[in-house]
Amino acid sequence: MSISSRDADDYLEVIRHKFVIKIKDNLGLFNAFLSNIQTNNASTEDYVGVRFIIHQIAGTALTFGFPGISENASLVEKYLDEIVDKKPSKNSKNELNSSFSELLENLKKLVSERNIHQPPIELVEKVTNGEDVHFNFTIVIADDDELVCDLIKKNLENDSINCISVYEGKKALSVIKNTLPDLVILDVNLPGMGGFEILKELQLEAKFKSIPVVMLTKRSDDNSIIEGINDGAIDYITKPFEVENLSSMIRELLEQCSTKILLVDDDSTVRELLTLFFQKMGFSVSSVSNGKLALDFCRVNKTDLIILDQIMPEMDGLSAMKKIHQEVSVDIAVIFLTYQSQIQSIVDAFNSGSSDYITKPFHLDELKARVLSVLRARRKSNNQQELAKER
Repeated sequence: MSISSRDADDYLEVIRHKFVIKIKDNLGLFNAFLSNIQTNNASTEDYVGVRFIIHQIAGTALTFGFPGISENASLVEKYLDEIVDKKPSKNSKNELNSSFSELLENLKKLVSERNIHQPPIELVEKVTNGEDVHFNFTIVIADDDELVCDLIKKNLENDSINCISVYEGKKALSVIKNTLPDLVILDVNLPGMGGFEILKELQLEAKFKSIPVVMLTKRSDDNSIIEGINDGAIDYITKPFEVENLSSMIRELLEQCSTKILLVDDDSTVRELLTLFFQKMGFSVSSVSNGKLALDFCRVNKTDLIILDQIMPEMDGLSAMKKIHQEVSVDIAVIFLTYQSQIQSIVDAFNSGSSDYITKPFHLDELKARVLSVLRARRKSNNQQELAKER
């Protein structure tokens, strides 16, 4: 399932709102905790409970657009770790008092500055309840130039990709709706009905708006590109174009559409953000909240890549990865995405079969690059194995 750029912005704002709402819901707990540490009445359970929440804030605030909060929370977590792990320095409690007071003030400021309200439930459901899409590698090429359609088709036909060419706008819309292709290559200036009109029409129904669309046109001005992306296109290619580059992009998009990603994190806002992010790229995405559920999921569902948190209830990430590789398949790639940054944790992960390791707070662009790199390496390895079998 793919998500339009306009919806992506809406969904991201919903997730940001939910993040701030969660902070607002914890302000009472934070106020009480600060009072307890100032009067030396905080129990071990108080420290452990607050550390868990601060851990989540430190790992996600930057990604959601609040870098200052992430930095504050990281410092607070450092002093909480020292106290909970019984390795405090002489000034740990004083530093905790100071840093937690600063964090709490910034959290209150964040909550007061934003218009906090419960996100529309129907918008949230589009993110959390999106149906998995199964791809048959059929594409529609809509262009009034038959030579362009034939050129693209010729470069793809050896890959067993079914290419349907249409040369008129209204017919293109009808073909797209009737065939539900995996990908559409859409010219802006089609006779009868323009590409932007087709895009807007596809956005009206969920089963059509999930179809990835790449705009292909001679119009290269910024306003046209912005209009295409805003209307739901996932990319924009201008003519003249290198057919090999376009064909490679189409193949990569189709690979992404057939790639199954499993997100495993006990933080629901992280799962929602990453579900949105990878669905928009064309991936098929599922998510669960802990390692045990991940193992259960992989036993019955095809999975190509797991993005895995380390510290989770029920079963931690490292244990989950080991069991999945032992009981399901060693071919499932795993990328750790975790706030656990100790060198030994990183070494253990790689030694146990992890393909990559990313620490929170993280940047989405870096995560995207690393995911694509791991998947390229996986495809290369699979191709080499196929060639070896043929020999």
